[in-house]
Amino acid sequence: MSVFAPSTDTWSQPFYEGLAQGELRYCVCAACSRALPYGARVCRYCDSAGIAWRPAAGAGRLCAWVTYRRGFAPEFPPPYRVAMVELQEGVRLLLPWQGGAEDPLRQGAPVRVTVESGRASAHLA
Repeated sequence: MSVFAPSTDTWSQPFYEGLAQGELRYCVCAACSRALPYGARVCRYCDSAGIAWRPAAGAGRLCAWVTYRRGFAPEFPPPYRVAMVELQEGVRLLLPWQGGAEDPLRQGAPVRVTVESGRASAHLA
């Protein structure tokens, strides 16, 4: 078993079920329909505790990234990158970067999030 295997609960289960089905999902407030950050249990706009999940289009922009030059686990041989991506729906995710660790990147660059084998990753659009 991977040390990075997610532990799911009733809140995160729809997210991981979506990944298993090849779909990236994000949460919205069931009352006001605004996108919420991952992990939100209550809407910061209307204080509703109703959360719904919707499929994400997968388009977004690159907010930040880091290049790791030291390996911390066999699943991530160095060098590798982790990127913060803001989806067009307005939520942000930290994702493994799919591509070379030396690829030139710039803040705000258009990116695409893809789901393969139950895992999401980001790459330039």
